[in-house]
Amino acid sequence: MTKKSYDLILTRPIQRAHGFASDLSPEVAQYLRVHIAPLLAIRALSDAPDLSGYRGVIFSSASALDYVSTRSGLPAFCVGKRTQDAARGAGFKADLSSETADKLVEALIALQPATPLLHLHGAHTRGDIANRLSSGGIETTSNAIYTQDEVLLPHDILDLLHGGHPCIVPLFSPRTAALFARQVKTVSGNVHVIALSHAVAEVIPCDWIVSLRIAKTPTADAMHAEIAQIIAG
Repeated sequence: MTKKSYDLILTRPIQRAHGFASDLSPEVAQYLRVHIAPLLAIRALSDAPDLSGYRGVIFSSASALDYVSTRSGLPAFCVGKRTQDAARGAGFKADLSSETADKLVEALIALQPATPLLHLHGAHTRGDIANRLSSGGIETTSNAIYTQDEVLLPHDILDLLHGGHPCIVPLFSPRTAALFARQVKTVSGNVHVIALSHAVAEVIPCDWIVSLRIAKTPTADAMHAEIAQIIAG
């Protein structure tokens, strides 16, 4: 049986989308036409923060590392392995990472690292990491250093989503899912949505007749695995 081809629509910020696409296995990529259509454009809110008064930094997204001066040897605590890899690449000592913000908070409370800590993040963030850690006895400051502005999907992407050809749409955050739903309004029955988590899936409108899958773990690798399963049928 010949496998179908799909249009893969990536709505992540452009660098993250290219990275996700480049990590697709050749066996999967051959059945995909990749379209990069970011729903968010990232821009800095301030100059690079002064880290000299802190004993460690928390990164809940790799995007924050684009706006931080390197600080060799300073501990970094990360949400996600890719964020951890980016922190190491920027010169941080990133020995602790967790899949979710909740798990990172639990791990840090158990670890009781030297303080104060600084959580660097975007203007739209979830998990209330700094307040939860401070309430748990770990002094943590929160600092939004970038924001993510909404970008409208091009008409050709909307045409794909409303047409008859099979599409795959991975969605990585509740905010992106909400923007996607608001801009697209409705989709054809040939659209396969993959949500990074249950929190992302909950944003997809209940009246959409779509194939909705939730990644086994909130990681890019798990999203890749879901794409492979869709192609495999």
